Amino acid sequence: MPYGIPVPGQKGMVTSPYLPEGNYIDVSAFAPGSAVKDPYTGKIFRVP
Repeated sequence: MPYGIPVPGQKGMVTSPYLPEGNYIDVSAFAPGSAVKDPYTGKIFRVP
């Protein structure tokens, strides 16, 4: 399962590994390694 792509300078924010040019996703409420659902594609990725 791929990891989200951290946004430089934005703690707790990632972009989807499935849609890297997409919007930011707030994963600050999740522990590193947690599986989360991409709200834009519906696919699952891990929190870095």
